[in-house]
Amino acid sequence: MHTEQAEKGKDRTMSKKRILRLRATKTEWRPLRDGDKGKVYRRANRYWKRLLFGNSFEEIHFLLKGNDARILRFRWIGYSQQTLVVEEFGPDPVEVFVIYCWDRIQ
Repeated sequence: MHTEQAEKGKDRTMSKKRILRLRATKTEWRPLRDGDKGKVYRRANRYWKRLLFGNSFEEIHFLLKGNDARILRFRWIGYSQQTLVVEEFGPDPVEVFVIYCWDRIQ
């Protein structure tokens, strides 16, 4: 049985923004803040696959590690899965998710 209260609650949850929140180190944070970096890499493991596959987000927020009050906001553009050599993961090619973040929200 549907009630007006249930319908109002349903509308409220459906309008809630889907935000992907990621922690960023200072090394990753500064280029994102300054507009010098338009993508970040996350190792393609079970955690990231479960988080990204089949989900759609409206925004991506980067929280500075050690200072969660500092947030960079970007519109969600998407991601791709690639095999790359990424310095932070070592000298060998690894499977990564490339998360695009060049449309910053001020």
